Amino acid sequence: MSSDGDQNKMIAHASPGEGHHRLNPFVGKWNARVNFFMAPGEPPNESAGFMENQWILGGRYLEQRYRSEMMGQPFEGRGLWGYCNGRQCYEGNWIDTWGTSMMVSRGLSDPSGRVFTMLGEVFSPGAGGPIPCRAVATIHDANRNSYDMFFPGPDGREMHMMSIEYTRA
Repeated sequence: MSSDGDQNKMIAHASPGEGHHRLNPFVGKWNARVNFFMAPGEPPNESAGFMENQWILGGRYLEQRYRSEMMGQPFEGRGLWGYCNGRQCYEGNWIDTWGTSMMVSRGLSDPSGRVFTMLGEVFSPGAGGPIPCRAVATIHDANRNSYDMFFPGPDGREMHMMSIEYTRA
């Protein structure tokens, strides 16, 4: 049997708060312009896509649904992004048609609440195992945000692998 104090802690942990509200600018339908960099110094592979983000489960998680064409192939992705009141950080996962593994990440926003930096790992077939990744989502204004991904490059140093510019549809 739990005490009233334990029940109040559970309610506080389960309630969306300021961390969740900082994700509100990402809600909606977005046109995407993607640059995917295969190797340093090479021109990017460019594509266009569409993202729809909506709150689910009472405003606890931002569900992301993405579709496009990447390197001449249909591409779809799904993500969940939220704020863990207990850990006091953002948590996310991403799955897509380019793999069978989940990218899992955790991170923080800057004091302005406009730049979110997530650290995680993803399985790399080329590396034969998991590799670290860093993602930065930036709110530029009410109708524009961006997402940048960084992975280890051929020399082991961090390399900018993907840049997505989102504009409100």
